[in-house]
Amino acid sequence: MNESMDLARGSTCFVSAGAGAEKVLRHSRNTTGLHEQSSSEEVEAVEGRRICFPEAHRVRLEEFQLDESALGKGDVLLRTRFSLISPGTELANYTGLQRGRKYPFYPGYAAVGEVVKAGEGAARFRAGDLVYSYTRHSSIEVARRVCVKVPGGVEPEMAPFARMATIAMTALRVSSGELGDTVAVLGQGLVGIMAAQLFGLAGMEVIGIDPVGERLRIAEGCGVRHTINPSETDLKERVMELTDGGGCEVTVEAIGNPATVETACQITRRLG
Repeated sequence: MNESMDLARGSTCFVSAGAGAEKVLRHSRNTTGLHEQSSSEEVEAVEGRRICFPEAHRVRLEEFQLDESALGKGDVLLRTRFSLISPGTELANYTGLQRGRKYPFYPGYAAVGEVVKAGEGAARFRAGDLVYSYTRHSSIEVARRVCVKVPGGVEPEMAPFARMATIAMTALRVSSGELGDTVAVLGQGLVGIMAAQLFGLAGMEVIGIDPVGERLRIAEGCGVRHTINPSETDLKERVMELTDGGGCEVTVEAIGNPATVETACQITRRLG
């Protein structure tokens, strides 16, 4: 995909953002058939457009209708402003490499949008509220799983990246890392830098590893004290220097490349 790509009548484009490869899909206000309305106004159905993978290696922008009767208890109807693209996950689905994927498939899993209507049990939301949700690349959507108001001062196009932070947080939650341990994070893209910051906040010494110098400079600016470029330095030797020859208690693989597992084993201490 191109850095900028017109999908339909100039209304939708990709916008590059962040240190990693993740991007934001911008949805313009004219991509739905919604009329300005009060929260009490009844509308039977709304028109929208969404991205679809009808089969592997095919993508299309399709029109659809959403019946407001689909709003269940706690659901919120949203007009999407921005949605997050995660290239690794979505390319796997696009190419058919995602195991068990069935088509047609509608990609996307994080977005920011304006509340159009709140269902029963969602009285904390009002029409016009800007919210973050686990929803797809669709101009109109129903938020069911996660829907929270975007805090004041947060740029709407940046808010969807919170989903990547939850992925990074998983590494901390499932690891056996403890206060004072040394943690190596392989890959300093968006998820890797966030993981490094979270382990640092938990009281661990963090080593950020990446062959791209610019990513390492960003990581250092985010508070990662030790960084290593394996294309310039012997990785194992440098890690052993930083850990007094013992290796790291925890190593996080934030690249998604199975080939890095061997590298992770080489720099992790026994029983780490």
